[in-house]
Amino acid sequence: AHWDDQWHEFSDRLACDRCGQEFPVPQPELFLWSNAEAACSHCAGAGQIPEVDPRKVIPDPSRTIRQKAIAIMATPSHADDFAQLLSLAARLDVPVDVPIEKLTEVQAQLLWSGNQEAGFDGIDGFIKRLEKKRYRPHMRMFLNRFYRRRPCAMCAGKRFKPEVLAHRVGGLDFAEVLRQQVGDARDFFAGLGETAMAVKPALD
Repeated sequence: AHWDDQWHEFSDRLACDRCGQEFPVPQPELFLWSNAEAACSHCAGAGQIPEVDPRKVIPDPSRTIRQKAIAIMATPSHADDFAQLLSLAARLDVPVDVPIEKLTEVQAQLLWSGNQEAGFDGIDGFIKRLEKKRYRPHMRMFLNRFYRRRPCAMCAGKRFKPEVLAHRVGGLDFAEVLRQQVGDARDFFAGLGETAMAVKPALD
């Protein structure tokens, strides 16, 4: 459009007029983290990322390898893996009768990362092999005992993609709205005017 001797551009798209970034049209399914189109692509909407917890894998570092300090290997079903660990660790100069906490930094690193040339996978390699069997319910339950969860770095635990979080209600993104306690949510919505209730992206 043209007036005041200037051209003015208008658009019906939800987009930033400075950077051109577009935002999805708000629809009910857009605010479901179970929807792949809305969920954070890094954590798939879980809000958390699972990772191996060294303190659970080796809960008592005062114990030695031979004393089965590595809890994830200390089961009858992994007896062969444990026997191989004893054999290869000794050959790689990782003492099996010294407390884990007394190992040198190099020895501890070798214990975890292994040595591919020597055919030693280390603890990390052992866990990766087990992960290939995670589809089995009992293996999934077993592995979960040695994992911890941390907030997703991409969505900060909010579960949604940035484009979804850009939509705000009364100044809060949708994840912040969902996190409110029932009483707080009641007061929050009661204090919103009709205009503030509109869900729209924050472009500033």
